[in-house]
Amino acid sequence: RTKRSFLRSFKTTLRQNGVSRRKRRRMKKAVRDSLKGRRARAVGTGCTVGEITSVVIRDAAFPFDYTDETQFRSCLKATTTRDNLASITQAVESLDYLRIVLDKLREAYAAGSSIPEAQVQVLGPASRTATAEDISMWNITKVDTLAALMASADGNWEDPALPVAIISKYLRHPGNSLGTAELNSIGGDNLCFLD
Repeated sequence: RTKRSFLRSFKTTLRQNGVSRRKRRRMKKAVRDSLKGRRARAVGTGCTVGEITSVVIRDAAFPFDYTDETQFRSCLKATTTRDNLASITQAVESLDYLRIVLDKLREAYAAGSSIPEAQVQVLGPASRTATAEDISMWNITKVDTLAALMASADGNWEDPALPVAIISKYLRHPGNSLGTAELNSIGGDNLCFLD
């Protein structure tokens, strides 16, 4: 109880003091790793920590209780992800967990359908774990969506083909082109990926 209270206030303090996402990610991983050995869990792959709900997501200590990817995946439902995407992507720092968030988001939308633009705009750092297959499901028709996906604060793209796929998808929408607003949205290193 005391540890959770401390983690809540410490996490808030880190954000308020502008500690980088990378440093927060490393700290959270160290805390999760330290908790793994202390937590008794049933054998198996089911959720034993507790289902992730909107209330759990709003807790400043989230996702510390989910000490490994198996528990996080088992306890997070696709519908919860869809309905709380912005909150989840703001709270989760681990790239492995963000990948799970994207997997659950894809699961929330039927095969062959696309993920709405409002959802794509709030992917934040989860977008950096995307694959070309993920991007093919995203609606990218507005310059605001392009800007959100290219935000440097969410980290660098590991694969230069992915920002190109995003830009190409944006340009395939009738009436879209690379004007000043689009180039400003793409900005920085992402401009280097353009031919």
